[in-house]
Amino acid sequence: MSFLDAWKPPARPAWVEHLNSMADAVGGPARLVSLDSDELIESATDSTGYTDFGPDTWRRHYDILVGSINGQASLHAAGRLLTRSEIVRCLRNRLFVEAYLEAHPEALETPVREPVMICGYGRSGTSITQELFGCDPSMRAPLATDLFNVSPLAEGESRSERVRFADGEQRYYDDVVPEYTAMHENGAELPVECLMFQMHEFLSANFFGTLDVPDYLMHAMTTDWRSAYRYQYRMLQVMQHQRPGQRWVLKGPTHQDRLEVLFEVFPDAKVVQLHRDPRKMIPSSFSLLGTLRWMRSDRVDLSALAFVPVTMKTTLERVITQRENADIPGDQIYDLLYADLVNDPAAAVRRAYAHHGLDFGAGQGGRIVAYLKAKPKGKHGSHRYTLEEFGLDSDQLGEMFRDYQTHYGVPEESDP
Repeated sequence: MSFLDAWKPPARPAWVEHLNSMADAVGGPARLVSLDSDELIESATDSTGYTDFGPDTWRRHYDILVGSINGQASLHAAGRLLTRSEIVRCLRNRLFVEAYLEAHPEALETPVREPVMICGYGRSGTSITQELFGCDPSMRAPLATDLFNVSPLAEGESRSERVRFADGEQRYYDDVVPEYTAMHENGAELPVECLMFQMHEFLSANFFGTLDVPDYLMHAMTTDWRSAYRYQYRMLQVMQHQRPGQRWVLKGPTHQDRLEVLFEVFPDAKVVQLHRDPRKMIPSSFSLLGTLRWMRSDRVDLSALAFVPVTMKTTLERVITQRENADIPGDQIYDLLYADLVNDPAAAVRRAYAHHGLDFGAGQGGRIVAYLKAKPKGKHGSHRYTLEEFGLDSDQLGEMFRDYQTHYGVPEESDP
């Protein structure tokens, strides 16, 4: 069975089809929504009045990305609009960062100290773990509102206005595919992933996860990611200079793909690595990625993701070897089982705090309980998926990941 034999894209509302039809009527979506490389840059510079994009390491990644989008991604009008918004936003933010640093060069002298880095493949519990750490008033998770525009508030500008802008883009995902709300909650005042920072270097898993861009994917898999992590560090320095005082709690599902780079750029990072039965993570990830691509294109070929299980296995086993050989600082990594997180969230987070020498204050457990009570599972509906709809075999996956699960004591999960 192929990936497309059983997977059915979720429903999209009529307005999406109407918008796409408008584009078809004028000769195609490219005539309605431009993704011309130079014009995108011009849009960013004209709208901000700035021209300095900072270190030029981004430009090669950008050119390959935009070329791959235009040549391979087959975006419909609604997808081009979303993609254009993301690219222009990232370009504008680079301009804002450099303008801020020109006025406040001392920001680069302040280190990003001992950030908590949550990692683990998609659907392993990384999002909720970041949110639970973020309940601690001594911790700071980057919110969509803060990252979507990193410039200081202008005179007369209110934060509520920025919240409205950020929420509009975040809710656009749900507007295009309403079923997405049950897969991943978005909102202006919710934390964002590290890949959102790395988008500003135009080297980010967000692009090859949401877009069918084979040339860009090959580039991302074979290039040096240091510049992406360094630019994330630079943005964090700017953000903490504007509002200092708290420890960052960050999250990136793909960090474990390059932990050696993470520790090079963030040498004192306190990593929390999530572990879950791959037979749950993989089909859930396929369902999510298929939906994200369906938001942007009528052509979704999930067979292009067939490499994911093998890549996951290779990476997870490489991390074990790296830790055993002390190629990365294993004592700076805490292994958190998804099963433990679900069973007793407050206790699971407390153990992670203890491992990293963090103060789990007297009120933190209560804050976690209250947060989860206000966010019950299934609040936005249930996300249903099966191995079979993606042509996956439970026994084969179990054998493929047996050594990984045995090493970390990852329990098998039964079907709900």
